Amino acid sequence: MSIEFTLWSVPATAYQAAVNSGRLSGEHTAECRRIAEDWDLLTRVLAAGDPAAPAASAITGGHILENDELDHGGTRIFSPYEVALLAAALDAVDEAEFDRRYQNADFSGAYRPGSDDNEDEDQPAPPPDQAELLKAFSHLQTSYNEAAMRGDAVAVWLS
Repeated sequence: MSIEFTLWSVPATAYQAAVNSGRLSGEHTAECRRIAEDWDLLTRVLAAGDPAAPAASAITGGHILENDELDHGGTRIFSPYEVALLAAALDAVDEAEFDRRYQNADFSGAYRPGSDDNEDEDQPAPPPDQAELLKAFSHLQTSYNEAAMRGDAVAVWLS
């Protein structure tokens, strides 16, 4: 079973309706599924040792919509204001900073696509492909920037 990350850009009116009802409607202006199964590895790079780091919270943060799908942590939503702040935090991570964070990231115990729950835990997993994580980061950065330019909220979900 895989766990995949999905990001939706949500108009401000749909955001307010979701906050009021605790459930996200199907209305969104854009969707990003390109981070997919790399969400945990990318979070560890962006966190730079601090899981509450603003860049990492673009994946792991948000306000849970209590009446929506709970799956792996529920549907979480960011206000248009929070999206603008997160876009700025993601923009602060250039390629050199991404490389620095990648080199310092702790990937032990991370969710990995296609991993077998019965793998030998004494054998360290090889490091993830940095180029692939940088591509995933670029998609995340672009999605937040475009949402911020439209004045949209963002909803994220692990399924």
